[in-house]
Amino acid sequence: MNLIVSWFSSKGVLPHGFCYQWNPLVGVAARTSDVLVAAATFLISANYFDSPWQNATCTTALKRLVGRSLAACGMSHAIEV
Repeated sequence: MNLIVSWFSSKGVLPHGFCYQWNPLVGVAARTSDVLVAAATFLISANYFDSPWQNATCTTALKRLVGRSLAACGMSHAIEV
């Protein structure tokens, strides 16, 4: 029983974001990468319907699903900034 309790214990665990205190450039790198990933996924989803393979056998619903999932991915990275 003590083994199971020790698995869920927070003893010896650093709080979230503690590494940002060691070196502020870690935070800059995390924000920069999130901005770049968000911009890339927004651009991909915006250009998704203007692609050269627009007349491929994919259905319109599938194209919308992929475009929206890419936009959601970009939004999650934008929220982290």
